[in-house]
Amino acid sequence: MPTILLGFPQSRKDAGEDSLLKDLRPLLQAGGLSVLTLKLTIGEDDAVLVREMETAVDQCERSKLVIGGFSLGARIALRVATRARPAALLCLGFPFHPPGQPQALKGTNLFVGHDIPTLIVQGARDPHGTQHEKKTFQRLPDCVRFRWIEDANHRFETPQKSPWSKKEHLLSIANRSLEFARQTLEWNDNV
Repeated sequence: MPTILLGFPQSRKDAGEDSLLKDLRPLLQAGGLSVLTLKLTIGEDDAVLVREMETAVDQCERSKLVIGGFSLGARIALRVATRARPAALLCLGFPFHPPGQPQALKGTNLFVGHDIPTLIVQGARDPHGTQHEKKTFQRLPDCVRFRWIEDANHRFETPQKSPWSKKEHLLSIANRSLEFARQTLEWNDNV
């Protein structure tokens, strides 16, 4: 069965599951993916987080594995993908720069030499990288595709006056992620 391993940031105080993951997991599972998760402690050294994700990846069949994550988890998954060579990479809310500071762009340098099929699902209003900044992202490798979630912020939430609800955005994220996994892994529901 195709598997997705998602890393999610968590503060040292939080004990529960991330709300975004909690809402997204059943949608991905209903679409036929086995969903594994990894909690990544905010403030921990990146080298430690990379080792934790590499250990999790080592226990999966890589030919049917998509790794990724949300925010910090996406950044760590990108670093792991370079060495671990999963079939694909899924980044949700990739942190291209500190919130509201596009001049401090630093996330794109992690993509230098990257050649793994990658889908970045980003809120159009994400302060870590908005749709208006997309010209900056054109320097990314050809294997990287973007899907913008209209009117959404970093956690894919929308303003009250938005025509879209968070539930609609979660369905869109799940559908786009499943479509990407099917195309990349050449998998269909009958396998």
